[in-house]
Order: sequence, then structure tokens, then C-alpha cells
Amino acid sequence: ENLGPLLYSYVRFTKPARVLEVGAGYTSMFILQALRDNAAELDAYRELRGAGICKCGDVPWSVDDFFVGGKSEGRYRGDPLPEKTSP
Repeated sequence: ENLGPLLYSYVRFTKPARVLEVGAGYTSMFILQALRDNAAELDAYRELRGAGICKCGDVPWSVDDFFVGGKSEGRYRGDPLPEKTSP
């Protein structure tokens, strides 16, 4: 079956925080591995950003919105929720 590797690639490319799978479970191991690989990749990026070496020359190599917040939810997948502040 070719669906497992295809789903692995799709999850790696889109980098979702959660996946809802409906079916017999054959592809679950591919999806779970992709989610683990995504988490490891994002952790490595965060570590490089924290060390200040996530750059290509003088230009940042990553986009801040990708890690700390986008326009829709105010944060990126897998990032902890921000602390709520009182008005």
C-alpha cells in the first residue's frame, strides 16, 4: 500500500499539530512518526533560534509568525498557550 508513505509526507509538509484519522489504523504508524519527526524538527529550530544562530548570513532563517503566532490563532502549532493577562 502506498497510502502510508504518502500520508507521512503530507503530514511532514503541512506540519499540523493534531490529526484525526478515521479508518482501520494501517496508516496510524506513518502519521504518528511524521508528528514525532515534526516535533523534533520544530524543537531543533527553537533551539537554534534561542541560540541566535538560525540565520542565513545576516537574514533570519525562520519566520517569527511560524513559531510564536500567526494571524488566526495567535500562536503556532505545538507552542504553549500564552499567559492570559488581566484587562
